[in-house]
Amino acid sequence: METAAVVLLLVILLVLFILLLRKPTVYKNDETITYLKDEKEKLTDELNDLRERFNTERSKLIQTEFLLNSQSDKLLEQQKNLADLQQKFTLEFSLVANKIFDEKTAKFTAQNQTNLESVLNPLKANIKAFEEKVDKVYKDEAAERNHLKGVIFQLMDQSKQIQ
Repeated sequence: METAAVVLLLVILLVLFILLLRKPTVYKNDETITYLKDEKEKLTDELNDLRERFNTERSKLIQTEFLLNSQSDKLLEQQKNLADLQQKFTLEFSLVANKIFDEKTAKFTAQNQTNLESVLNPLKANIKAFEEKVDKVYKDEAAERNHLKGVIFQLMDQSKQIQ
């Protein structure tokens, strides 16, 4: 019996040993499952964070593209406005230049007219005086001729009477 008790004791020890060996495996499996669950949770959290960052960055990209398109449209509008302003200023400059030219031409013409009048008016007065003298001399000569003609006719009449 002693042997049987020793064998029984050995069998019990062997069973306990096997159970002890199995328990750590189960414990290790539980530990591995817990570790894997923790890793899965971490990876899920990291994936969610990455998705959130991706969505945030995509939203920023969409906003940036919208802003770029908006600014591009604004730039085109400003370029069009600038071209319109340049054309308007060119036209206004041309109109102002023509107006100034017309004013200067009118002023120059008036000044020339004044200068010519100041030079020609005395000459005109002299010519008028000369015309009046010529007319007077012509009238005087015509009157004298008529008088002489009358005298000649009288002399001819006297000469005829004498004859």
